[in-house]
Amino acid sequence: MAFIGNMIDPNAQPSQDFGAIPAGEYIAQIVDSNVLPTKNNDGQFLELVYRVTEGPQTGRQVWARLNIENPNAKTVQIANEQLAAIRVACGLQTVTDSMQLHNIPHVIRVDFTPAGHVDKRGYKQERDRNDVKAWKRIEVDAPQAAPAAGGYAQSNAAPAAQPAPAGKPTWAQPPQNAA
Repeated sequence: MAFIGNMIDPNAQPSQDFGAIPAGEYIAQIVDSNVLPTKNNDGQFLELVYRVTEGPQTGRQVWARLNIENPNAKTVQIANEQLAAIRVACGLQTVTDSMQLHNIPHVIRVDFTPAGHVDKRGYKQERDRNDVKAWKRIEVDAPQAAPAAGGYAQSNAAPAAQPAPAGKPTWAQPPQNAA
C-alpha cells in the first residue's frame, strides 16, 4: 500500500478515452512492444503500442501488429516491409530489438474501421477499430500542412540531406549510414 495523501488533485476529471480515434496522420512514438503468438498459435506477431504526442488526440494510444512469423510467406513479406518503413521513419539503419524503436517520434497514418464492418475473411467487427497503416519520418524544419480531420498532418516536402543543426534531438537528425 502507498500513501498518496495530498499528492493528488481530488477535483481532477478522468481523461482516458478507449474509443477509436479519427482516421488521419499523427505524430506518435512507440511506447511498448511485445512479440506474441498468433491466435492460431502458428506464428508470432510484433505488437507495437503507439502514443500520440501532438495534436488534439495527444495521449491516445493505437496499436500496430506485424505478423513476423506466419505460414503465409506474403504475410511475413508485408510485415518485413512495414518494419522497414518504421525503421526508416525512426531514422535507423538496422533494428535487432524492438526497444530500439521506442520513444522516437514519427508520423503514422491511422485508419478507422467502424463497428459492424465485415472483413475479407467474413468476420464482423464488434467495435470501432484503428489500424496503423503507414509510417514516415518527421520532416525537420519543413512547413507543416493543415491538420487532417482529427489528425496532425505533416508536409511531404523533405529537406535536403544535410546534418541537423547542433542541439537537435537524435530523432530529428538524418539516418546515420552504416560503416
